[in-house]
Amino acid sequence: MPFEESDQSLVVNCLFSEDVNWKVILSRVKSYNDSTENYFGSARVGIIPENGDTIRLTYESNGVYRAESRPIKGINYQLVVNDHGKILRAKSEIPSAVKVSSVKVAGEHSVFYSNANLTDYEVVPVKLDVTPTDKQNYVRLRFYSLNTNKIMCYVVTSKTIETLRAKQYPEKFLFDLSVLIGKQISGYNIKSEVLYGIMYKYNIYNYQYENDVLPAIEKVEVGPRDETTFLIELIFSNSNWLSNVSRDTYNVLGVINQPKEASLFVSYYTVMNKNGSTDYTEEYWLEAVTMSEDYYKYQKSYVNQVNNISNPFSSTNEVYTNIDNGVGIFAGYNRQMIHFHDY
Repeated sequence: MPFEESDQSLVVNCLFSEDVNWKVILSRVKSYNDSTENYFGSARVGIIPENGDTIRLTYESNGVYRAESRPIKGINYQLVVNDHGKILRAKSEIPSAVKVSSVKVAGEHSVFYSNANLTDYEVVPVKLDVTPTDKQNYVRLRFYSLNTNKIMCYVVTSKTIETLRAKQYPEKFLFDLSVLIGKQISGYNIKSEVLYGIMYKYNIYNYQYENDVLPAIEKVEVGPRDETTFLIELIFSNSNWLSNVSRDTYNVLGVINQPKEASLFVSYYTVMNKNGSTDYTEEYWLEAVTMSEDYYKYQKSYVNQVNNISNPFSSTNEVYTNIDNGVGIFAGYNRQMIHFHDY
């Protein structure tokens, strides 16, 4: 029996904070057997603050609409998208950040057994105190390591695309790869973004990645404080108010309405890989994101869907949406980066 074609609803993606300018990505819902992104560039997009004039967003490419201004904490914003007469709306604001204090490594490294994926991990215990700033706060914690050496990053360029086109790589693949043009990708992430994230969709495999694609991507040296040098690492919760969702090992989520301690386990592999070297410092950073309720529901449902998509025994996991007359997410968040330990 053939798969039923999906509808053509507009998909909205806008997660916003005070750190970056307004950015909205629009695409169409894909059919089951469509491996390419169906970006949409002919809508009219505006952001209406509760205390000011409409902010008009300008279309760039690959479904991206931007404005030069940034969101402000505490102001309620309404997104309005006009899709040739069909109006999509959503509302959200940036919440107040929870107070995070007393972040510290709380013992020697040990082994943590994850029930989610039945795997042992080398970890370090970390503890911190979290205090809510509203009646109820929604929190996501992530752990990053920072190698203070200069490192090499990869950048897809227009020359990359032309080189691979001359080798007769499929145009759909080249279109997906072109979305990464200008983005600095660390050596740690390049294989997952290009090979696992794009190439496998087109039955292009490892030997082609090694022989053709990777050599065509430009290499650049970046400094130790470049965003790409922060590497996301494993994190697990040992607290009853925080938890990993499904098999996700890179985020812990929780809801808090009174001051609580968070007990975590974070990756020790970074220190193991350092192998006793003393010519550079490995820094440990905690990212604490205070999310709007809509963002929390979206993140939790999205992780559930991604982690169970290949499980034939799991129930259907629909991703939460707060878009009226469409699907997707429009939600604010407040982000803190806390440097708490050096090796």
